[in-house]
Amino acid sequence: MTGRELNLAREDLTSVPVQALEGGYKVIDLQGNQIESIPPTIKNVALQLTSLNLSGNSLANLVPEITTLTLLRSLDVSRNHISILPENIGNLRALRSLNVATNNLTSLPSSISGLGAYACIVLVAGVLINMHRQAQYTEVYFVQ
Repeated sequence: MTGRELNLAREDLTSVPVQALEGGYKVIDLQGNQIESIPPTIKNVALQLTSLNLSGNSLANLVPEITTLTLLRSLDVSRNHISILPENIGNLRALRSLNVATNNLTSLPSSISGLGAYACIVLVAGVLINMHRQAQYTEVYFVQ
């Protein structure tokens, strides 16, 4: 592991460690823990972070500050309990992969159409009821 990657997957964490929010990391992997929330101080890593994996935790929502991570290219929040995405999720213009499969989503915010060309959004088939218009070049994959 380099100084630019932080891998704390499957460590039975219940919160995002302070060291992850102090900056300097391009990749943070916190999958398979018991994290229930992301602190608003996530914005502290906005100028470095390109990949964030929070899959398989206990997240009920994503704080609006996650939309300040403008260099983020990959966001995986699959296998949580998220019922709504932040309205400004479309501000993540660098995002190329958004995995929200196996959550409690019933709709996507209209800003999702602002995601850049070649963005890939992974959803669970049959869960979304009200999908707003998608960006012209966005690919949406439904998985079961």
